Amino acid sequence: MKDFDVIVIGAGMAGLAAAVRLAQFGKRVALIEQQEHPGGLNTFYVRDGRIIETGLHALTNYPANADGKSPFRRILRQLRIPESTLPLASQSGSLVLYGGRQAEFGNDWPIFAEALGRLAPTGSSRVEQFLKSALLPYERILEDPLGRHSARSVLSHWFTPPEREILLLPVMAFGSPTEEDLSFGQFSMIFRAIFLEGLCRPVGGIAEILNILQTRLKEEGAHLRLGSRVCGIRCASGRVEEIVLNNGEKLSAEAVISTAGWPETWQLLEGNSPQRPAKPLRLPPPGPISFVEVIAFLDQAPKSLGLTHSLVFYAQGEEAAFRRPTGLLAPELGVICVPENFQYPTGQAGSMPRVVRLTCLGNYREWAKLSPAEYTTEKHRAAERMFQAAARLGWDIRSAVVDYEVTTPLTIARYTGRCEGAVYGSPEKLWSGRTFLKNLWVAGTDQGFVGVIGASLSGVLVANQILREDNR
Repeated sequence: MKDFDVIVIGAGMAGLAAAVRLAQFGKRVALIEQQEHPGGLNTFYVRDGRIIETGLHALTNYPANADGKSPFRRILRQLRIPESTLPLASQSGSLVLYGGRQAEFGNDWPIFAEALGRLAPTGSSRVEQFLKSALLPYERILEDPLGRHSARSVLSHWFTPPEREILLLPVMAFGSPTEEDLSFGQFSMIFRAIFLEGLCRPVGGIAEILNILQTRLKEEGAHLRLGSRVCGIRCASGRVEEIVLNNGEKLSAEAVISTAGWPETWQLLEGNSPQRPAKPLRLPPPGPISFVEVIAFLDQAPKSLGLTHSLVFYAQGEEAAFRRPTGLLAPELGVICVPENFQYPTGQAGSMPRVVRLTCLGNYREWAKLSPAEYTTEKHRAAERMFQAAARLGWDIRSAVVDYEVTTPLTIARYTGRCEGAVYGSPEKLWSGRTFLKNLWVAGTDQGFVGVIGASLSGVLVANQILREDNR
C-alpha cells in the first residue's frame, strides 16, 4: 500500500488549493514544503515589527464584478470557503503610463474603455468591437486556435501602437513568461482578470488567505510538512514510484502533483535516471522574467506625496521594453504599488500602511556574478535607481523613506527554488497539467496560470482531473 494517495510538492497557492480539494474527497494527501512557512512566492515575514509581504500586489478577478463562473468565485466554491470569510478591498484606481500617454482604469470597465477611446482615432467603439469579436472567453482560451497566436500581432490588427502598448504593459507585468509578447490566450485570460473583473486586496493581507487555506487543510485532514525539501523523484515503468526528501526519507503515492515548476521538476527526475519514453525529451528552458523590488517604508501617507493610485504601470522612454535587462535591472519599466490605496473599511489602512512597492525587471545571471560585498552594495544602488525612476514620474518619495527592503532575482530563486528566479516560470507551458509520466502532474505557473487566483485555480483544476480519473 502506498503511503499516500497524492503527494503535492510545494505549499504555494497551487499546492495549498490542490491539497484542500483532494482532501475534501477523502484522499490521503501529503503537502511537502521546503520552507518553514507556506505561501511560496506569496507569503510574508515580520522584520523590526513591520509586516513585509512578498509577491502579492493585488488580487485579480475581483468577485464583485464577476458572475458565478469567475475564477475567484469558482475557487471559493470548490474549496468550500464562504466569501464572507475573506473581506476584500477594491482598488481605488490605477494608471498606465506609456510614451507620454496615460490611461486610468479601475474596477469599472467603461472608465478604461473611455481612456483608450480618447487615444484612438476611432474612439471607444473599436475597443468594444474588440471585446465582442476577438477577446477569448475563459472557456475557449485553451482550445481556440487564435489563443496560440501572438498577442502583439492580434492587438496590432485592432489598435494603434500606443493603445496596444498600454494594453500589453499591465498584462505582461502581471503574468507574461516571455519577453515582449505572450500568447493571445494568456493575454485574454489576464486581460479579463485585470480589466473586466478588476483588482482588489484582502483586507488582512496575504496572511489572511494563507490562514484560511491552512485552516481548511486541517479541517480536511491533509498532512502538511514544512521544512522538508524534495531532492529526488524516482520513477519506473513510466510512473513515479517514490519521492526522496532531504533527510533521506522516501514517500510513495498513487499520484504526485508538483508545483515547483516544470524545469525544476524535470531536474529532480534527471537526477534519478527515470525511465525515458520512446520519444526523447529535453529540459524545459527556465523563463527569462524576474524582478527587483524595493519595499519602501515611509514616515507619512503616500497620498501626501502625490501617490493616489493603487497601482501605476509605467514605461519611460522609447527603449523601455518588457525583456530581461542587459544589466542588473531596468527601472525604466516597472510597477508602483501602494497597498494602502485600496478601499478598506473605515479606519483601516490594510496590512501594509505607509508602504510603497517599486518593482522592475531584473537579470538573475548578472546578480549571480556578484560577490557578497558587491551584492549588498548593488542592492542599495538598485533602490536609489528605483527611487529616481519614481521621481522622474513626479513622485519623489526619497525624503520620506525611513527604511527599505530590496528583493532581487537571487532572493526569489533562493526562497522559491525557481530556476533563475523566473517568477512566471518556463515559456513552455503544460496547459493540461499532464507530464510524460502517467501519475505525475504539474500545477501552478508552469501550467500557464499566474498570480494568487490563477495558481489557486490551477491547483483545483489538476486536483479535479485526478478525482475524475479515480472515478472512472
